[in-house]
Amino acid sequence: MKRSKYNASKMRCGQGHIHDSKKEAWRCNELHQMLERGEITDLQIQPAYILIGKHKYPWRSEREVRYVADFAYRKSGVLTVEDVKSEATRKDEVYILKRKLFEERYCQGCDVIFFENVR
Repeated sequence: MKRSKYNASKMRCGQGHIHDSKKEAWRCNELHQMLERGEITDLQIQPAYILIGKHKYPWRSEREVRYVADFAYRKSGVLTVEDVKSEATRKDEVYILKRKLFEERYCQGCDVIFFENVR
């Protein structure tokens, strides 16, 4: 499988999803076990969230800006949006900006939390 820009190998998890790294595939397997045990519900793989909607200006149109998380699930009724990161990918400027925009738009109440899983 192909390597990512951070030299991580793409990996297939036990459920057949293709992930950007071994760490992410391992976490997917772990989350599916938690789902089977009833510890979490509503597991989603690579859910997308709109950060900035599309907009049409008189001089040009802009596409929406999206953030694709690694996972989302509910634990004790709270939606947890999770990204598995290494130290290198955690410092990526585009990721940092999108994480901040996500938190600003979606994490203002108590019903959504963002979890940066650094392994």
